[in-house]
Amino acid sequence: MRRDCEVATDSLALKCAGEKNRQAYGETILHLLRRVKDQNRVPGLVGIVERKSEIGRRIVSIRDFRRHPKRSVVALAMVAVLSIVSLTRAIPRTDSVQEAAVPQEGFASAALASENVIHCKVVDPNGNPVPNARIDFGERHRNFTSFRATDASGQFRVLESQFKPDLIIRASGFGPTLISFEYDTSVTNRTFQLRSPAVIQGVVVDEKGDPIEKAEVIPVSWYEYRGFDSRLKTGPDGGFAWREAPDHGKVEFTVFAKGFKAVRDFVASTGSNPRIQMTRPDRVSGTVVDAETGKAIPNFQYRVNERNRTGSSILNTHQIGEGENGVFTVDVLESTHSFHVITVLADGYAPLHSRNFRDGESGLEFRFELQKERGLHIEALLPNGSPAIGATWVQAKKDDHQVWMVTPREINLRRINEKARIGQIDAEGKSRISPVVDVAGLVITHEAGYREIDLTVSR
Repeated sequence: MRRDCEVATDSLALKCAGEKNRQAYGETILHLLRRVKDQNRVPGLVGIVERKSEIGRRIVSIRDFRRHPKRSVVALAMVAVLSIVSLTRAIPRTDSVQEAAVPQEGFASAALASENVIHCKVVDPNGNPVPNARIDFGERHRNFTSFRATDASGQFRVLESQFKPDLIIRASGFGPTLISFEYDTSVTNRTFQLRSPAVIQGVVVDEKGDPIEKAEVIPVSWYEYRGFDSRLKTGPDGGFAWREAPDHGKVEFTVFAKGFKAVRDFVASTGSNPRIQMTRPDRVSGTVVDAETGKAIPNFQYRVNERNRTGSSILNTHQIGEGENGVFTVDVLESTHSFHVITVLADGYAPLHSRNFRDGESGLEFRFELQKERGLHIEALLPNGSPAIGATWVQAKKDDHQVWMVTPREINLRRINEKARIGQIDAEGKSRISPVVDVAGLVITHEAGYREIDLTVSR
C-alpha cells in the first residue's frame, strides 16, 4: 500500500508540474535519497526512502509518465476496497525476493550514487600529524558542534552531509585554530594545519585596585565557539595567563571570586593584558507579611531576577533562596546592564515583585505585602461538549515568546522548568490553577484540539 501511495503521489505531482518537468522531479527524489541517512529517517519520508528496486520502478514510472484520462470514481472506490480486503492476509516481503535492476539511462543511474566521504588530516606548523586533536564543525559567529578527535595518524573522516564551511581544531600545545574555506564537498582530501599558541594574560583586582587571589578566570566564547575547558586561577598578585589562547580574534571571559560579584562577557584579545575589576555584592533585605493581617509569613521563597532595560520582561533568575518568619537577606552576586528585581512566592499567595534596582544600590530594604491567591478555576470541554479528560494545560508567562510543541496537539513539557506551570484536566473536565509569576495566558491541549486563553483580559 505504501508503494502504491508513492506511485500515486508521483502521478499527482507530475499532473500538476507537467510532463516537461519529469526529469527535474526524478532528480529531486534522487537528491533527497543521497541526503537522508538510513539510520535517521524522518517519519514523513518513510515512503520516499525505499529499497533500490522500488526506487528503480518509481524512476521508470516517472520517466514514462503520460497524462491519462480520469478514472471513474466508482472504479477507484472498488480498487480501494479490494486493496483493503486483500491486505488483511498480506505476506511480508522476504530477503529472498530478487532486487529489480535499476535503469541505467538518464538521471535514474544516479540512484546508485553514495554520499561522499571526505578524508581529512591535521598537521602541526611543521607538517607533522597531530593525534587526538578535537574537531568541531560549524559556521563562524554561529554554533559549532563537537564532531570527533583525530586518530593516531592525525586523520579523521567525515560525510559530505556533516561537513561545514568552518571548523575549529584544538590540541594540547597549540592554540585554537579556526579554519574557514570555500565550501566545496567535491574536494574529498583535505589537510588542516594548526597554529602556534598565543598568550592572554591579565590581572584581577577589587574596587580599590588590590589583587584578588584564587579568582577563577574561564574562557567562554570565541567566534561563538563555546567548547573551551580551560579554567585559570589567579596567583597572589591577582595575575593569570592562558598559554594556549588563539592568536587572533576576541575571547569572552567569565570571572568568579568568593565574596565578589561574577564578571561575565569580559572581552580580551592577545596582547591586551586585561585588568578585570570585581565589585562586592549588593546586600538587599526584606520583610514579607500577609496583606490582610499584617502578620509575618513563616515560610516563603525569594528570587533575584534580571529584568530587561525597559523594566517589563524578566530575563533570567540568578539566585533562589528560602526565607523564614517574614524576613530575608540576600547578597546579589550577579552584575547586570539592565535591572535587578526581587520576587517573593508563598503557598496560598499571589507572587509579588519589588521595584527595579541597579548594580550598586546596596542596603535596600523592601516590604512585601502578599495577597491571598484565590486561584483560577477552568472547565475544558471537547467540541461535542463532553469533558476534555486528561487535557494538559500550561501557563504562558509574559516573557514567553512561544510555547514549544512536539506535535500540533502535544506540548514539549521538558522545556518548562516550573512544575506549577503544568497541570491536567480532571474527570469532570475541570482544574484549579494557582498562577505563577508574570502569567499572561493559558494553553490547553488535547488530542481533539487546543485552546489559547489571554488571562490579561479574562479571569
